[in-house]
Amino acid sequence: MSKPKLRARLSSLSFSEKVKILEKLRDRSLALAVVRVYLDSGPSDLTPDLERQKLQRDLQKYLISYLKGGAPSAPRSAFYALTRAWLEGHRGRIRFEFEANGQTRSKEVTAVEELGNLVGPDQTPQTFFRGLGASRGAS
Repeated sequence: MSKPKLRARLSSLSFSEKVKILEKLRDRSLALAVVRVYLDSGPSDLTPDLERQKLQRDLQKYLISYLKGGAPSAPRSAFYALTRAWLEGHRGRIRFEFEANGQTRSKEVTAVEELGNLVGPDQTPQTFFRGLGASRGAS
C-alpha cells in the first residue's frame, strides 16, 4: 500500500479504532521483550538436558510467533501441542517469566487445564497476557 493510501486509510479511522491499533502494537512489542518459557522436568523424568533445552528454544520461537501474529495461528497450535505433551509425558512444569511494572515475575503451569486457559484453542495473545498478569502473587 502506498503512503498516500495508507495516510488516507488511517485518517478515516475513528479514534477508538486508532487506539485499538496502538494497543495491538504495544502488545506485540511487549511479547517480544518480556515473555520467556522454561521447561522444568519432574523427578522421574529422564529427558537429557540437551533435548530439553532444544525443545525449550523451539517453544520460545513458537511463543514469540504466536504473540506477534494473534489467533488463530499455527504457532499457537504447535506451542500448545508441545507444551501439553510436556506436561502429560514428563510430569514436569512450565514456567513463564515476564516483566511487569519493572519487576520480573513468573507463573508456573503444572496442569493441562491451566495451560489450556493460557494458550488453548480459541485463546488470543490478549488472554495469554491477562492469564500471566493474573498471577500477581507470583515471585
